[in-house]
Amino acid sequence: MPVYYPLAWNKDRLGLDALAQKRWGDRWTVDRLAEHFGWGRTLIVRKLGQIKADPNLIQDGAIRSRIKSRKYRLMGESAE
Repeated sequence: MPVYYPLAWNKDRLGLDALAQKRWGDRWTVDRLAEHFGWGRTLIVRKLGQIKADPNLIQDGAIRSRIKSRKYRLMGESAE
């Protein structure tokens, strides 16, 4: 009889649009995002940094403009 084990890498991919909507649209914290999506804080922070570096990855124009806004910058970024 075969034994099946859950695999950590067999999760659904993290949707950047949903992540951006929750972070910049609904203003969720990183901890809340990690809990909601079931991923670690490190991955969430990396994905947020990826989105911040290239806001054109996001389809929603309103969220994209919020990401580009200086008001919603991630902590630790230098002033432009």
